[in-house]
Amino acid sequence: MINKNLSTVGINLYFESSNVRVIYYLKTLFKNKKIYFNIVGRAEDADIIVSSKDDGVYNVRTLNEKEITFEPNVDFKKIVQKLFRERSLLLGIDPGDRTGIAVCYGEKLILNEVISPWENAIYFIIDILKEFNCNKKIVKIGCGSSDNADKLKEILKTRFDNIEIYLIDEKSTTKNAKLRKNQGKEKDRISALKILQRAGRRI
Repeated sequence: MINKNLSTVGINLYFESSNVRVIYYLKTLFKNKKIYFNIVGRAEDADIIVSSKDDGVYNVRTLNEKEITFEPNVDFKKIVQKLFRERSLLLGIDPGDRTGIAVCYGEKLILNEVISPWENAIYFIIDILKEFNCNKKIVKIGCGSSDNADKLKEILKTRFDNIEIYLIDEKSTTKNAKLRKNQGKEKDRISALKILQRAGRRI
């Protein structure tokens, strides 16, 4: 179950490698994918270990320098495969002209963005679902904007046969965001987080 406080944010990276080019490239890759990440000081705390040597101790979580192609989509896929061996992917979506999107893997919040216009948000959501190859994918869609929610639901059902889709009552999510005096993008981000944490009706 997702941590309702969302206190754990970002994928933890540990660099055993001192290769400046590799470090800069991977940091830029995560930023361009809009994925939250943290640099940690111990291998034990890492989700992904970037190493210049073959180390059997952390092999499952290790990305060796030799594996890096410097092709962003290829390398990101390799990272995702290491992350999502036994994890689930959960999306909360506040659809609209500005679409709030929140993404968790396991209990970690790894993305909280606002994408506009609506058409770009659809492509962004589809890309996430394609790139993150894991056993279980759950999409929660706020139904405050019923037309957009219905469109997104149909698009996802047509393109993917391995995801669970839920419609979420969005009334108090937007209200709570407004009560905090958040405007614009920040309000949409908070609404997406609220949707992410709520139970809804599976379709």
